[in-house]
Amino acid sequence: MISRKLAAVASALLLTFSTLLPLAMASSASADSPNLIANASVETADPSNSAQPQSWLKDNWGTNKETYTYLKTGAEDGTHAVKVQMTSYTSGDAKWYFTPVNVTAGSQYNFSDYYQGTVATDVVAQFDDGNGNYTYQDLGAAAKSTTWKQYAASLTVPAGAVHVTVFHLIESVGTLTTDNFSLTAAAPVTPPPPPTPGSNLIANQSVETASPNNSAMPQSWLQDKWGTNKVTYSYPTTGGQDGKRSVKLQMTSYTSGDAKWYFTPVAVQQNTLYTYSDYYQSNVASDVVVQFDDGNGNYTYQDLGSPATSTAWKQFTATFTPPSTAVHATVFHLLAKVGTLTTDNFSLTSSTVTPPPPPPPGNAITNPSVETPDPTNSAMPQSWLHDNWGTNTPTYTYLNGGAEDGSRAMQIQMTSYTSGDAKWYFKPVTVPAGTTQYAFSDYYKASVSTMAYAVFDMSDGSTLYQIIGQPGVSANWQKFATNFTVPAGAVDVTVYHLINQVGTLTTDNFSLAPYTPTGFNRPIVTLTFDDGYQSTYDNGLPELNKYGFKSTQYIITGLVGQPNYMTKSEVLAWNTGGHDVESHTVTHPDLTQLTAAQLTTELSQSQSTLQSWLGKPVKDLAYPY
Repeated sequence: MISRKLAAVASALLLTFSTLLPLAMASSASADSPNLIANASVETADPSNSAQPQSWLKDNWGTNKETYTYLKTGAEDGTHAVKVQMTSYTSGDAKWYFTPVNVTAGSQYNFSDYYQGTVATDVVAQFDDGNGNYTYQDLGAAAKSTTWKQYAASLTVPAGAVHVTVFHLIESVGTLTTDNFSLTAAAPVTPPPPPTPGSNLIANQSVETASPNNSAMPQSWLQDKWGTNKVTYSYPTTGGQDGKRSVKLQMTSYTSGDAKWYFTPVAVQQNTLYTYSDYYQSNVASDVVVQFDDGNGNYTYQDLGSPATSTAWKQFTATFTPPSTAVHATVFHLLAKVGTLTTDNFSLTSSTVTPPPPPPPGNAITNPSVETPDPTNSAMPQSWLHDNWGTNTPTYTYLNGGAEDGSRAMQIQMTSYTSGDAKWYFKPVTVPAGTTQYAFSDYYKASVSTMAYAVFDMSDGSTLYQIIGQPGVSANWQKFATNFTVPAGAVDVTVYHLINQVGTLTTDNFSLAPYTPTGFNRPIVTLTFDDGYQSTYDNGLPELNKYGFKSTQYIITGLVGQPNYMTKSEVLAWNTGGHDVESHTVTHPDLTQLTAAQLTTELSQSQSTLQSWLGKPVKDLAYPY
């Protein structure tokens, strides 16, 4: 994982590099020269341009002002050196660099140069695959130095790369002078023995073994940063938690990004639970993130937690399960603020995860009776989640007794409420092609009225919510059952049986199955009339009676008897004539704009008023708008 600023370098150098490729081929080292860089001490001037050394280039990108100088005195080796003076800076960088040379993928190389700098600078390796595609590797930061100082680092050529050059670059107002460059193939390194199956997967887990090519690095470990910050990496030889050695980060300035040491990525497998741990000391809070890759350069990340400040060695532990595409993983215990972080004694072990049982026949929900705990978190049922939004305080409990089915159930206790809701819900299930309706049911106990929503992820990336019921108060287990329609374009679905007021909701024994409604054996038309207008009674009733049609009248109960609306006796005449009379609220408001109390009033009062007039249940509602 390389600094994000380097992405811009590729476009800035693409044209320049493509025109220089033939020269790069000629600059490869001969058999009797271990240094791969032609004109490594920049002593030989370019015959066509005496202002620059032969086989060397210069470049900048971003918003800055710089001057390039080919010095003829004051060099570290010989008489010549190259210099960049940055006089103004907003973004980007500037550098001298040697023409790219041939390298072998998978091989390690050692780079060094001598430099003087009035500011801290950076060293970056640029690789290309011969087809104009570039990748970058951060080799570290060189501290400012008023005298000649050697900078050395090692680099490993990624798969697909055929050429490399190295940028010792400046990215702030100041001066950088460089000379006496070297790039040599490293001696073959005997890799550390592979970990025993089932044991620690991290090679050199206590960082006791230094890299044979770079004593400032532990073997099989890397360092990296991105963003705008200044960090110093160190490899202490005393004071480790386990043995003598540890790795340390000191962040001296911070605007964005992070910095970290991390072990070489290891192979990971599906349906496997991994346990990670390390020991750390820090004077600020830090973060732990696992990075997965799919073997094709695509990365995903999973947050493992945020260890608090600790002046003494403290262990951090977390578990994770790789996503379906992952083939490798490493873990970043990173620093993203000014402060110090020291880490040591790392561990990554694996154990097989027992996959959840398949859904029962006809039920799309995995673990529908919530009997199986999650293997990574015993406080959760497997394949279930919980969530809340708004201003409220819920407590989620995975009960181990008192269930409706088996021994386990789920409970939410809402202790304070201003807005939003809280819910347990099953992981969304895929909607099979051709599914138009679902039958859903669960069992619940509730001290307050609750709500049920079907929640769909749509093919356009949006989320659609559909109210499917309002289960009421029940001190005993009560079954809630309903059918709902699948909207066109739905990809997957889950159901929220939620609580949105102070109280308690307990749920268990869920079912979700495709539903095929029973068809009619003849065409049917339903005639409905909203609002209860006088004209419907005067003009509509005679025509309906003439042809023997029956209708449903949705009545606004608060407007009965008002001008242009039916009277109570006219409403009753519809009922006695065999027509259906149902609710259309009390005042015809937009229900989505009401408070919970106003909503209850509009629905319950319209129903109770009509039931008192008609002397029979009113079970249907046509909602306004």
